[in-house]
Amino acid sequence: MNERKILDLVAAIGAAKNILEIRRTTLQMLQRIVLFDTANFWLYPPIISQSFDALLPYDIPQNCLNDYLQHYINLDEFHHAYNRNDLLIARSTDLLNYSIWIRKNEYYNDFLRENSIHFLLGFDIKGRLLGLRSHLPAPGKKPRRFQRR
Repeated sequence: MNERKILDLVAAIGAAKNILEIRRTTLQMLQRIVLFDTANFWLYPPIISQSFDALLPYDIPQNCLNDYLQHYINLDEFHHAYNRNDLLIARSTDLLNYSIWIRKNEYYNDFLRENSIHFLLGFDIKGRLLGLRSHLPAPGKKPRRFQRR
């Protein structure tokens, strides 16, 4: 069943007219395949020339996005570690000492946990590379949208 959804995603990406539509379609369609609370899709130069085009958020409340861009982006150790690494696919546990990170990191404790963001899916396109990164939840957590079912 997921194979069909993935093929549908690939077809939709191929039919997209521009990079914004590709990013939006990817996140919308992946939500049917991968469980996540929120997602984002980052682009880096030379693909974009304006920094305000860099981030496409998905299902992120505006106040959370504002807080992230004004303060927490500088504290996001996972995003910074991912950008310094050559991995195409990474989980927070691949790059950080998770047991220390969730106890001592302001970004995790004051932003992610306070906003109940445990499953975060992120895509990054740098040059010709597409990267995927994700934050993992505390044990036993499920994405918000699936806790109500």
